[in-house]
Order: sequence, then structure tokens, then C-alpha cells
Amino acid sequence: MALWAIEACAVAEDSRWLDLPIWADVVVRAPTAAQARLVAAGMEAEKIGDDTPVGNETLTFRSGFQDEKLYHVRRLEHLTGAAEDGLPEVLSARQARPPSRT
Repeated sequence: MALWAIEACAVAEDSRWLDLPIWADVVVRAPTAAQARLVAAGMEAEKIGDDTPVGNETLTFRSGFQDEKLYHVRRLEHLTGAAEDGLPEVLSARQARPPSRT
């Protein structure tokens, strides 16, 4: 299975971020770039998702990984120490900027 790097491509001040965290050093094992985005979005929902609605809000969590204007995905040819065999999953990720809401 292929390894994918997902990299932020919008500046931190871009209004598209909508108070979402900005992730760096994201490496995902997935069969396609689109599935890599979905796997990363699932990881983000587990780490920061809040299913408590406030007021007139939607219950659906939307990840910045799903916006091609915020993140680019590129295939990694060789990554030392990362196995290409296994289930789709996020192999590494760190928050470069957490969401500012409390």
C-alpha cells in the first residue's frame, strides 16, 4: 500500500481554516490519495472532534484534510522506517497549530 505525505499549503491566516488545527508531518498509509485524506480526517476527528452541538450547529465534523485548498497530498516513494504493508492508517502527525477555540 502506498505512503502519502499530506502538507498544509494555505497560510495560517487563510480564512478557510475556520479555526481548524493545522497539522504538520502527516504521513498516511492508504491505497489512494483520496483515501489518505479520509484516513487523516478520521484521525483528526478522533483527536479533536467534539460531538456536543452548541446552538444551531451541524453534528457533522468536517476536517481540513478534506479541503484541497488547505492541504496537498503527494506520494512518498521511500520513507525510512515506515512499512508499506498493513491497514490504512496515519503513521505520523503533529499539530503545528491547535484550534483557538476553548
